[in-house]
Amino acid sequence: MSDPERISVQDLCCLDYNPRKISKKRFNRLQASIKEHTKALDGWDPSKGYRFAETITVNRNGNRIVGGHRRIEALVALGQDWVHSDDITWVKLDPDSAEEKALCISLNDEEASGRWDEDKKNDLLKSIQADTDELYEKLSLYALRKKVKEAAENSSKELEDSLEDARERKKQFVDNTSFVVQEILEKYGDTIKNGFMLFTYKNRTHLIVQCDDDTYALTKMVGELLKRDNAEVNKFLSVAFRLGIENSGWESEEPDEYLPEDPGNED
Repeated sequence: MSDPERISVQDLCCLDYNPRKISKKRFNRLQASIKEHTKALDGWDPSKGYRFAETITVNRNGNRIVGGHRRIEALVALGQDWVHSDDITWVKLDPDSAEEKALCISLNDEEASGRWDEDKKNDLLKSIQADTDELYEKLSLYALRKKVKEAAENSSKELEDSLEDARERKKQFVDNTSFVVQEILEKYGDTIKNGFMLFTYKNRTHLIVQCDDDTYALTKMVGELLKRDNAEVNKFLSVAFRLGIENSGWESEEPDEYLPEDPGNED
């Protein structure tokens, strides 16, 4: 003989358009919540089976589950294939009607259930801790994990934004430097004599050199090698210029006036 209090899960129909999803962690937590409620239910022997804290909603026309899909799934995962009749709220709507769909959305809408009052929630957690540390620990760990996850996501986004901002500033600085030089040349013409120019800014000397295609290719190659070996361009240019002077056969009345000490090793 069938038990009228037990409604078989197989007699209930899940809606294909149910919009709610659930993560594995939340699904495990839902199962734990069903277990806890079953133990606490007044006048109910937990050995008889699991019960819900809130009723599921089922449309009599087709026994269609309008609200409570995940609780049914959790119940089956716990090894139970029936729902207590007291844990079902019955409605009567046309299947697939706008009313049925609207009810499904409202029953599954987290916003419709309201937000936490943090002060009251913390007071509740404190009172739970006073009664049972085990249950408080479960709730606190969940809240802590959620806060850590949110903080990590926010920090990660802020860090990425900062890095992107720094990259953009660096790019903009280089672009602006090139832009300024280009503006000067366009306004005053190409006044660089002998293909190079030296200028000093804030006690630092800068060199601008006009390059033909071959020189540009060599400069680009040397630049990549210097970056690769983390070498200083000034040391390279010093050696290169000395070799150039020696091989050119140039003679200067006062060569030491321009040349720094030879960086080579002394004997």
